[in-house]
Amino acid sequence: MSDEQWLKAIAKHNVNKTNWQNFTGGARELSSVLQQEAQRDPARFSALSMRFDQGTHPAYSDAILLALGSAEALDDVLLVFEALRHISSLNHDGVDRWLGHALRHYYKSVPLDLVETIVGYASRSVEPNERASEVWSSSDEENIGLDIYGSGMNSSRGAAAEALGDLLIYDADGSRTTLVLPVVRKLAEDPSTPVRSCAAHLVHASMRHARSEALDAFALLVATRDDSLFTTHTVIRLVSYVGSEDPGTVRPVIKRMMNSKVREVRKAGGHLAAIAAIQWGVTDLLDTVLTGSDGAQREGAARLCAHRLANTTEAAPARRAFEEFLNDPEQSVRKAVGDAAAALRGERLRPVKKLLSRLISSASFAEALPQLFITLEQAPDRVDDLVLECCQRFVEIRGADSGDIRTGAAGDVRYVGELLIRAYAQTTVRAKRSNVLDLIDQLLEVGAFGVADLVTKSER
Repeated sequence: MSDEQWLKAIAKHNVNKTNWQNFTGGARELSSVLQQEAQRDPARFSALSMRFDQGTHPAYSDAILLALGSAEALDDVLLVFEALRHISSLNHDGVDRWLGHALRHYYKSVPLDLVETIVGYASRSVEPNERASEVWSSSDEENIGLDIYGSGMNSSRGAAAEALGDLLIYDADGSRTTLVLPVVRKLAEDPSTPVRSCAAHLVHASMRHARSEALDAFALLVATRDDSLFTTHTVIRLVSYVGSEDPGTVRPVIKRMMNSKVREVRKAGGHLAAIAAIQWGVTDLLDTVLTGSDGAQREGAARLCAHRLANTTEAAPARRAFEEFLNDPEQSVRKAVGDAAAALRGERLRPVKKLLSRLISSASFAEALPQLFITLEQAPDRVDDLVLECCQRFVEIRGADSGDIRTGAAGDVRYVGELLIRAYAQTTVRAKRSNVLDLIDQLLEVGAFGVADLVTKSER
């Protein structure tokens, strides 16, 4: 279709109407085709959008904005900015939600007038309103933070807050921050929890050129009555950042999180308590977690510690807590500790050999499989001793089930066989070779799935 044909089609299909007799759609259906074409040729359709007017259905403006955000960046940024100025001037529904998305490839060079346009949307937009559903829930408590943040990103004020935060990341001289500051406080105390979750990103980005004002906005943000806000990654990241420079400012926030009635909030509180000990040298909050009995707190702290084992500058508190959690009575905590197996992928394992030995002998061993096998297989240093310990432990607790293809043990035993054969080939110590052969014999005796084939291939 030529540009003129597109404009005629847009004028013809200018209402939301579907004809089910001849299966023709209205503006929404045609706009989806326009979006696909504009994504393939953003320069052409940016120019075409300059010919839209106030009578053009808003779906077509949305399509151009969505396409520009998804397409490859254009060299002619001025064409994009002119198109976005024109679309904004039409005051079509949806522009306040998608303008920031359209700019995402051009954040470094966005002119101040377009920044000001998004500030206006953030200040004036009435969506989400009190009657709108606040959170699109997945009915899964573990996803509550993602549900809240996703709902914010899909609202006009939330999307504007997120876009402004992204723009401030590229604010070299503070000029953008000056324009944005009037709405930072307003968004930080927004009545919508999803919008506040996006505002946390904006507050964080404001710290660079307006730290005092951003800290004031932070105080308003965390004064929310809705504890679920503290499950969102933007807020957790912001609390961590503020605490890295002034732990006293965030200590009351972390304590509130640790004592929340919402399990996922307590888990986030445990996560931040571990960060306080590992990064800020503030250990009392983690001590409270370790001496307490709250499984959610312990799960959050355990997962953080498991992911910090390889960082030698932060190792001591993380390793101490890691050992405490290895035999925790709650499976969720043991599973969180087991994340260490995947977190150590590609790292040298000898520096953490003692910790991995304790993991192998602990109640968390089963939760670490099969990631532990893969990590041992891909280790860049020699880990013969750990391989033998791991395989021996597997044979002890799961060897009897490894011949039954209905069990997880049958799926894991192939890793065991491969590790043992590699260990046999690498080691020159007779005693270790003997131990390897004993373990292979035990697996063959129970008919471990696939082990006989591995042995046959290795003999060839």
